[in-house]
Amino acid sequence: MNSMSLSQLFAAGGIFMWPILIGLIFTVAIGLERALYMLWTYTTPGEPEEQLAESLQPASHQSVLDRLLPNREQRFARDPGVRLARTFLEQAGSSLESRLASLRSLGTLMQERMMKRVDALHTIGSLSPLFGLLGTVAGMMEAFHALAITGGQADIATLADGIWVAMITTAFGLIAAIPAQLLHGFLLSRINERLQRMNRFQDRLLQLYHDGKLS
Repeated sequence: MNSMSLSQLFAAGGIFMWPILIGLIFTVAIGLERALYMLWTYTTPGEPEEQLAESLQPASHQSVLDRLLPNREQRFARDPGVRLARTFLEQAGSSLESRLASLRSLGTLMQERMMKRVDALHTIGSLSPLFGLLGTVAGMMEAFHALAITGGQADIATLADGIWVAMITTAFGLIAAIPAQLLHGFLLSRINERLQRMNRFQDRLLQLYHDGKLS
């Protein structure tokens, strides 16, 4: 069989190529949107001990990424750990229970924003190979049905060509699934780092409060 262009391969794959293509488009869109969000809230990570001691100032060192991104002070103010600390400090004089409730509410809100649409990547990564496999099975059923109705007299080259075309959907399903799963894992690791830093900020704030260093 002669080489086929991408559009010809897509057309040969049949109807099951469409959900795979839609999944791939969503993967790219979600990846770009989440990357912009992460950059919008990024500053070089600093430990709570350092940043609380300096009245919530950005870490003294800067990563290359931090140097390239604009508006460092604004990004620092959007940092999840810093927002928790400022919320706690702004409620000076309130009861500890009230301040903790505010931290829990804000922490839940920020976690929801960080996780927004991330689970969709896992769904795409799981379903794309299944659509690909379904397309391949349907194509092979057609190929063997054609063999059956000819009494096994079909040209073997034609049969092999039909099976090869049927397997296109499996290949495209994997092409869509692999980046979705990789991106899902990468985003989860970045989100977990931020959540752990939020927990460290909260623990440090409570320690300073019980030590009498925060009112």
